[in-house]
Formats: sequence, C-alpha cells, structure tokens
Amino acid sequence: MLTRVQLSIIVALTMGFALLWLWVRGEQPTMSSVTAILGTTITVVYGAVLLFAFYVWPWRFFRGWLVKRPDLRGSWKATLHSDWEDPDTGQRVPPIEAYMVVRQTLTTLSMRLFTEKSRSVLIAHAIETEPDGLFGLSAVYRNSPKIEYQGMHSAIHHGALLIEVHEVKPQSLEGHYWTDRGTRGTIELERKSPAHFGSFEDAQRALRG
Repeated sequence: MLTRVQLSIIVALTMGFALLWLWVRGEQPTMSSVTAILGTTITVVYGAVLLFAFYVWPWRFFRGWLVKRPDLRGSWKATLHSDWEDPDTGQRVPPIEAYMVVRQTLTTLSMRLFTEKSRSVLIAHAIETEPDGLFGLSAVYRNSPKIEYQGMHSAIHHGALLIEVHEVKPQSLEGHYWTDRGTRGTIELERKSPAHFGSFEDAQRALRG
C-alpha cells in the first residue's frame, strides 16, 4: 500500500506535468484545457509510478524519507532447524538445507522456499516499521511436499513466519516459524545472489558452497 507521502507526490506530479504541458503549448490552465490533456497526463504519471515501483524504489536516495521498506530481493541460502521428530526413530531431524527466492517491488513481495523434498510459497504478509527503525516481517505460507514424499509423514500444510530485519538491505536474516502440524523451528538466511531460481536443484548448483 502506498503511503501518504507517496500519494502526495503522485498528485503533485500529475498537477505539475499538466501545468508544464499547458505552458509548453502556450495555453491557460482552464477546466477545458486541463481536461483535454488529462489522458496524456495520467499515462505519463502512471508510467513514472510503475518505473519507480518496479525499479527505482531501492535506490539509496529514497531510503528513509520516501521508501520505508527493506530490500530483500534475490536468492538466499537457508538452514531450517525444526523440532519435528521422526515417528519411526523418535529423533529430531538434522538441519535442513533450503533456498529462499525473493521477488519484490515497492508494494509486493513473493517468497518461495525450496527444500529437497518440498516447496513453500507466501500467501499473505505484512512488513511493519518498528519505532527504532527496524522492520518486522510476518507471513503466512503454504508448504507442498513433492508428490513422492506425500503420505503419512509429509502432507500439505500451512505455517507462520516471523523475521526481524535489522538493515534496509540485509545480508543475513534469522526468524522463527510455526506450522499447523504442531511443529516449530528457526530459519537462518544468507543472501547469495541477485538471481532468481525456480527449483531446489537449480539454486543448489548455483549457490552451494
């Protein structure tokens, strides 16, 4: 969602472009003259807003005063520490290797977590700015095991994730997660690449090590 400052700038740009265009054409700013160029004005401003939302928003110049949002884009190497116990052995599972792929614009966030046996996708999230300037990311996700692993010990389930973000462009993150299967754990993330990968195998080949 756009902030009040961002909306104010959009309105100011729209009015400013309309007045500038009338000045270039040598016309007076009347209701009829403004209406005549309204379509062009909206198109130009909308294009500028899209450019900013998709490409320009992470620039350092806009941080703090115009954009209050962490930059999480790219692919991360993840380690999951779960308290789930294998019912056959009664032992906790060892740390799980995973990869998180994050796609982000000014107003959207997509996160996909790949493990060898499953993938998780973000279905809802919120990014809150804390009073001390840090960020809090809360999310709900859906985990879908690969078909060959679905069964008694692995099924589609949902979970929640909380991550505290200490920098605008962090290189490492740590959070906690809970699932509707009654399990919980921690996730450790290390940013590895600006590229986006579509599977565990692709990410592992590119980022492992």
